[in-house]
Amino acid sequence: MRLRFPALLSSVLGLLLLSAGIARSDGRTIVLGFDGMDPELTETWMADGTLPNFARLARQGSYHRLPTTLPPQSPVAWASFVTGLAPGAHGLFDFLARNPLSYAPEYAIARSHPPQHAIDLFGWHLPLDAGTVESRRSGTPFWFAAVRRGLDATVLQVPTTWPPEAGGTVLSGMGVPDLLGTQGTWTIYATRPAPAGTEQGRWFTVTPVAGRIETRFEGPPHPLANPPDPLALPLAIEDAGAGRVRVELAGKRVELAPGSWSEWMELRFPFAGLFSLSGLVRLHLVQGFPDLLLYVSPIQPDPRDPVVALSHPDEYAAELAARIGLFHTIGMPEETSSLNAEVMSDAAWLEMVRTLTAERERLLLDTLERQKRGLIVMVFVQTDRVSHMFWRGLDRDHPRHADMAPEHREAIRSVYREADRILARVMAETTPEDRLIVLSDHGFANYRRSVHLNRWLVEEGFMATKPGQPASERLFSNVDWTRTRAYALGFNGIFLNLRGREALGIVRPEEVAELKQRIRQRLEALVDPVSGRRVVARVYDGAEAYPGPHGQTAPDLVVGYAPDYRASWQTALGGVPEGPVVVDNDRKWSGDHLIDPPAVPGVLFTSFPLPTPPAGIWEVGGLVRASLAAQYPELARPLLPAGELGLFDLPAPLLTAVDRGLAGLLPEGLRVVLWSSLAAVLSMLVYRLLSSQRRLQALRAEAAAVRRQLASFEGEFAALLPLLGRNLSLSLRQLALTFPPAVLAGLPVIFVLAFLSNAFDARLPQPGERVVVTVTAEAGRQLPPLVFEGAEVRELAPGRFELLWPPPGGQVAIRDSTGDPLALLPPAAPVRSLHPRAWWNAFIGNPAGYLPAPSEIATITLELPQPRILPFGPDWLAGWLVPTLTVMVVVSLALKRLWRLA
Repeated sequence: MRLRFPALLSSVLGLLLLSAGIARSDGRTIVLGFDGMDPELTETWMADGTLPNFARLARQGSYHRLPTTLPPQSPVAWASFVTGLAPGAHGLFDFLARNPLSYAPEYAIARSHPPQHAIDLFGWHLPLDAGTVESRRSGTPFWFAAVRRGLDATVLQVPTTWPPEAGGTVLSGMGVPDLLGTQGTWTIYATRPAPAGTEQGRWFTVTPVAGRIETRFEGPPHPLANPPDPLALPLAIEDAGAGRVRVELAGKRVELAPGSWSEWMELRFPFAGLFSLSGLVRLHLVQGFPDLLLYVSPIQPDPRDPVVALSHPDEYAAELAARIGLFHTIGMPEETSSLNAEVMSDAAWLEMVRTLTAERERLLLDTLERQKRGLIVMVFVQTDRVSHMFWRGLDRDHPRHADMAPEHREAIRSVYREADRILARVMAETTPEDRLIVLSDHGFANYRRSVHLNRWLVEEGFMATKPGQPASERLFSNVDWTRTRAYALGFNGIFLNLRGREALGIVRPEEVAELKQRIRQRLEALVDPVSGRRVVARVYDGAEAYPGPHGQTAPDLVVGYAPDYRASWQTALGGVPEGPVVVDNDRKWSGDHLIDPPAVPGVLFTSFPLPTPPAGIWEVGGLVRASLAAQYPELARPLLPAGELGLFDLPAPLLTAVDRGLAGLLPEGLRVVLWSSLAAVLSMLVYRLLSSQRRLQALRAEAAAVRRQLASFEGEFAALLPLLGRNLSLSLRQLALTFPPAVLAGLPVIFVLAFLSNAFDARLPQPGERVVVTVTAEAGRQLPPLVFEGAEVRELAPGRFELLWPPPGGQVAIRDSTGDPLALLPPAAPVRSLHPRAWWNAFIGNPAGYLPAPSEIATITLELPQPRILPFGPDWLAGWLVPTLTVMVVVSLALKRLWRLA
């Protein structure tokens, strides 16, 4: 089996760029992403002068529409951008993943694992180890190729980069949670009850007493309590007259007018007396007394003291805050759900977006000022968020167009103007040696009507509900799984209730193909009874759409909706509501892209001519690498893992040469005995020469006399103390005399052990021999897809492969999605394990070489044949180590006795 991935096209793309005559020089490749920038709007507004700088960039270099992924969802598309892989290889298929054992939705980008061991004692939950956060995205980021070759790379708020990886300088984007562990939970304090539709926030109904409210602001759960009650800070809200309020939160005071925002309020949630969790919030007064409505933003991790990892290196987020000021840190701070729930006005929400855009601009300009070489990547998401919430201003037929204030109908044009202004700032900061690439992950379309896909599955007989159960808005609470053959979860996916995969699966494997075909045919024929138009453009078979190692977790069918239609919010969360299948979208979230990919391509601009545009967003990483290779020719050369000698390997070349000379005279077993004996003789000889045996003998005799006095002592305790002190003093003097010589005497043993471990631990297989290769990922990362170039490979299990050893002169290259070789087989030496270079390799090197760093691979282990030094016993006994240690101990003890060493 030979696996191929789109990232490997980068080398071909690089040759095309170089053949186009791009000058080779120093400089930067600057990549700007504008999430959701739509080609139709962009082309229209370039033509009418709204976007003069985008038009200038297109004239200067190139402009193309950029095909997106299936489905065209931001985490899916940006993951393909980051890794150069299709979804079946990087493993993200939606904002939400499904758990086949519980049928519950899970966050698709990352998952948290609590500590594995803890003690529950007297109401305390005391963890004995740290919890972990694991990225669910597989694949190697394209900028790793530059970092491996010593080039600077700064990556700012690119989606799917959380948790941050140890490669370059990274500030994570989409995926970073708030202090509650959610993707952004806002809080309302109001004098009226919560209306429907506010479930994504927290609503506290409060009652004023004499114009003042005293309550508390609940923060994260107590990390050590059992149960983990929320940590809380005192909050007071007071009527200040004229609609204004004074707010005191944890001792910090601010006065707000209706419609205004506060600056950052820095919070510390203390717990267990000595500890605290740091966070940031902003307040927004929607209405003053008597009908109070006070909004508190999601609690952002404080970049100066974050409770979750925000950056790599860890201190980078704090350094940014020191230079540019405090900033929003959660992955999706543009609080669309509060606007969707209509607890915030259009004007206030747009003001928040302007604040966020200014923060992002400061981040980018700071980086442009400080970094003059290498790679800079940053994504602005405001174009996407404003398009989602204000498309109703462009779509006159949307149900919410009429009630929109005229001044906000130009909100999307305004955010595109901001993107154009930022582009102008960047272009002004560039030099002739710099290159600029601008892209979006997808475009946009009308979202007028919602499709209750699970309701459709019920009506078509593919899903069954429990008799007498009420309608379900989420989590399949009314579904009878014993009679359900298919279910929808997430925004584009349909899953079969497959026996052996789902917990309550009933669909047999032989029924899958026919069931898929029936669902596809009927769904593609679905017509909106109001408009008479087809609701679905195309239904894709997941098995065909998602080849690769993660295809088994992909949806079985992927729904490509027609423009104007999208899965309902209830569908995404496993809801099966009553009523019509297709209903009006009456929310402010009025534009979307979760439809058929050809309807919503993205955009791609370059500041240089582009002979062949990328086939899709998954090839843009290869384009970036090719641009860097044109600027830095050394990047175009292959990266070969090289071996090296450590301090303890320095005698190895001489020992190897001698051992080769002995190989024709002595079998392996006798050579091991010879080297072991030599190490023991040299070690004991060095100790004999360097240690002061006469002084040691005298000290030992004196210590023996003191111990005899202690054994026979019968006096007062006070008189015993001098003897104890004398005994301790003599022991320390012996240690001082023996330790330095012993350390130096150990060097021959260490040198020989280091040599023997490389010479006799394993042998290289014979050509055609089957060898198992095990690959393990770094902690918190998924195993990236690998290419075994030059060999037929069979995958035995995830991360475990079997290949045929190459013939003489042949070679197998194991590559990640950057195209870089991680390992070349056969290795330079018969070493079982390859790993990135570590600090201890300064002492003991790896003659077979190292994995390139940074890497998502922790180790590549080769199950090489082991020479049998002893003709009997199990492998652990017959190998070189046990005989070596035995011979060393026996020879050393014999010499110690012979030379009467102390």
